[in-house]
Order: sequence, then structure tokens, then C-alpha cells
Amino acid sequence: SHQITVIDNVAPVVDPLFANVTVNVDAGTCTKAMTLTAPTATDKCTSPGTNITSNAPANFILGATNVRWTIIDESGNTTIHNQTVTVVDNEGPVITGCPTEAKTATASGGSCQAVVTWPPLVATDACSGVKTFTSNYSPGSLFPVGTTTVTYTAYDKDLTNAGEGNVIICSFNVIVADGPPTITC
Repeated sequence: SHQITVIDNVAPVVDPLFANVTVNVDAGTCTKAMTLTAPTATDKCTSPGTNITSNAPANFILGATNVRWTIIDESGNTTIHNQTVTVVDNEGPVITGCPTEAKTATASGGSCQAVVTWPPLVATDACSGVKTFTSNYSPGSLFPVGTTTVTYTAYDKDLTNAGEGNVIICSFNVIVADGPPTITC
């Protein structure tokens, strides 16, 4: 008589459709809290997945993170599968202090313009910081009679990288009314 021992030395195979993941940051943060779904694997001899582990963090940081999945079948055969989780910043900066109503003033002393002020606006960004913060007018500027739109624009990337990054715009009107005429005797 002979004893024949069949050994399972074939590692599990990961589903080829198990793909990399791209996600957006959580609101107001520069990270993404998430739990990944383990890959599906098949094995010719035993049921794979009796031991599937990964080095995935609970919070993924901005950029690409390599997650290493280890799948061990019942015979101890191991397959390593790498998955890339990419976290992107899809949130624009926040502009604090943007007026919700028009700023008004009246021209005086026979002038056709007026100085209009408002509290300074502040731009912040949770991830990369504000790279450029511009405005077509600043507090204390001289405005002509009529309606003028003031626009603040905040970018979280340098303007040299056209098409990249996020932008937020704050606009409000400044209305200057014509004042009473001045009489000189």
C-alpha cells in the first residue's frame, strides 16, 4: 500500500475587479474616515477568506495611501493584494464675513462718489490653506454713484496651476446714492 498526500500549495486569487478607490475629504477636514470592504477571493481547494487582514487606517490622509490586504486560505497559502486609496480635496476655501446685504452710502459735498467700508473678510481652508485671496475693492475704497459689485475670490492652489484646486467667490453690492447739491453764493 502507498500513502498519497495531496498538498494545497495554491494561494487564493483576488477578484480582478477589486479596484483602487478615490474619495473626497470629509467636510471641513483634510482626511476621510472610512472602512474599506475586503476583497473577494477564490481558492481551488479551501475557502479563502478565513483570514483577511489589512493595514488600512481608520482615517485616510490627503493623497494616496497604499493598503496591503493579506488573504490566507485554510492551508496557510497567502496572497498579498495592494489597493490604493486616494483622498482628494474637493472643498473650496471658506470666506468668513461676507456681507449678506448691500453696503450703502450717500455721496456728499457735491461729489459723485463716497468712501465705503466694511469689516475685513477672512479666507481659510481645512487642507492646503488659502494660496490666493483677491478682491477688486478693499474696505475704505472710493465708489462712484450707482451700484458696484465687490467680489472676493479665494483659491486653495496657486494661480499658476490653472484648472487645479478649488475656488470660492463672495460677492456683494455697494450702492452709492447721489447726495444733495451744493450751493455756492
